[in-house]
Amino acid sequence: MLKKFMKISVLTGMVTLSTLGVGQLSAHAATSTKPSAPTCSTNFSGAQQLVESELSARTTQLGKLQTRVNRSTALSQDDRSSLISILSNEQNGISALSSKVSTDTTCQELKQDAHAMVYDYRVYVVVTPQTDLTVVADSESSIESSMTSLEPVIQSAINQELAKGKDLTAVEQAFASYQSEVTSATSLTSNISSTMLAQVPSGYPQNWQTFLNARTSTETARTNIHSAYSELKIIVSGLK
Repeated sequence: MLKKFMKISVLTGMVTLSTLGVGQLSAHAATSTKPSAPTCSTNFSGAQQLVESELSARTTQLGKLQTRVNRSTALSQDDRSSLISILSNEQNGISALSSKVSTDTTCQELKQDAHAMVYDYRVYVVVTPQTDLTVVADSESSIESSMTSLEPVIQSAINQELAKGKDLTAVEQAFASYQSEVTSATSLTSNISSTMLAQVPSGYPQNWQTFLNARTSTETARTNIHSAYSELKIIVSGLK
């Protein structure tokens, strides 16, 4: 029972984590946050097409984020609803801008819309890390919950073997490390989702450090989870 639970609940969860790529945040930082600067005086049509292209790219990115949310099996119901609402508002706003840009006739209109596209929505530097880190944090929290629920099962198994006179020094040491790693991971991820979901486009660039801190916490928690899993293998082996 113990070995089966370990494989299903922990290993599967860790595979899920590895596919999310919490390191993606660094790529978002490299994305330009300046609005497009159409050369309206010489080529209005070209400038208009540039803004339309940038809007289209943001629509594509929002679609990718929506797919990540839809595919996540670990998101809490509240967090999923919040992300869906955030992404829906972004998509509606970008769509409205796309319609407006296509009917712009002056450089001033185009510049205003290009500015709004970047500063009002912050698809790349706020909404993207906000979504990614919420998904990752909830995935880690789900794994941590499974690992925590396994602790009394392990303790019971240890007690049974100790009652038979078996030397479980190595197992008990591994279990203590396991509990420590799980506790550390849980502490690191406990408030990430709520913090991420509270971020808004107007908070940039001040909130960029908040995203960086959250990424560091999820990466450290992932290390804790991997370490706990290693200890769990020792425990299972020692209890055979």
